[in-house]
Amino acid sequence: KLQFLYFIGRCVSRMYLRSSMLRCLRRCSSEAASSTTGLSYDIGRMVSHCWANHAFRESYKKIFDESTQEGWAKVSGGTVGPGQYPRLIGLDVEMVMRKGFSREMLPITGAVVEAVYWKGEFHRNTLRWVVDTAELTPETVGDFDWKTDSHGVTPEQYFRMRASGKTVPLAAVQEKVVELLRHPASCLVGHMVLNDLAALKIHGKGLANRTVDTAFYYGAKPDGGAYSLKALMTNAKIDFRKMASKHHDPAEDADAVTKIAEQELHHLAKGGLLPIDTPPKPSPTRSVFIIRNTDVLTLIGKGGSNIRAIREKHQAFVVVSTMTMPSTEFRYVVITAEENHDQAVQAVKDILQDRMLQLN
Repeated sequence: KLQFLYFIGRCVSRMYLRSSMLRCLRRCSSEAASSTTGLSYDIGRMVSHCWANHAFRESYKKIFDESTQEGWAKVSGGTVGPGQYPRLIGLDVEMVMRKGFSREMLPITGAVVEAVYWKGEFHRNTLRWVVDTAELTPETVGDFDWKTDSHGVTPEQYFRMRASGKTVPLAAVQEKVVELLRHPASCLVGHMVLNDLAALKIHGKGLANRTVDTAFYYGAKPDGGAYSLKALMTNAKIDFRKMASKHHDPAEDADAVTKIAEQELHHLAKGGLLPIDTPPKPSPTRSVFIIRNTDVLTLIGKGGSNIRAIREKHQAFVVVSTMTMPSTEFRYVVITAEENHDQAVQAVKDILQDRMLQLN
């Protein structure tokens, strides 16, 4: 009898333990499914929010086009399905631009960041590359604006990397990016990412329901124009330009847009968009100089190079009067800047001082 009662007790305890484990597993799986479905749904809301912007729809017409174009890679697929772990694909490409009317953009460097949601957080994987673009040859260097100040790669460095086998063919880059975007849970994220897609020659209707562009997502600023990536990163409290170099790091920018999208998903889960803190725009400061007519060409520089350099470095505008002051040999020079006014004024003084030293 004791053995029989012991056997019955063990059977009952095993059945109870098994049922408890099954209940626990069902509860965990249902919670995971509900959280994943919610995130997938929120990504769909982010895509829909972009589509509500008329400028987004007009700008992406060519990218979402299904017509076959030579050398272009096509992305097919639908929307991010419910119940799937979302994958944010951040993309950023640094380019050169063909001079003239076409303004064709060709890729130089780039990066893609794959942020996969798993067990309550996003895990990131980064892929960098230098693109071997066939149109870029030593003979065609003069046909392009290399924008070295932006990406930091000179023509000499680029051709050395190509000669040493450190570049990746454009077709291989297209294949990898399209492979990432074809996943049913992938959502492309970028800042003006239509330019990156055009440079890599990637298009397709499959991008229409899985693209979030942060340049259009938050609409226009109060004073007009789109928010810059730097402003969005500052607003989201994301560190930027971690490298000592002033040049753009495509991997850093691609990672930043995925982090902005991640924060946006958390805010959507709470029922609202990520708030944008817009500090008041500083009023511009203006200074007026009087210079001799003989110093005008020195200040302007060959082809306007000096004034262009001041504008790009200090975000300042230098305007030289086209007419001399009555009965004199002097002209007005007006310098206008918002934040770097003193630096712009000093730059003008340095140019004129160099002129005086040359005369002496």
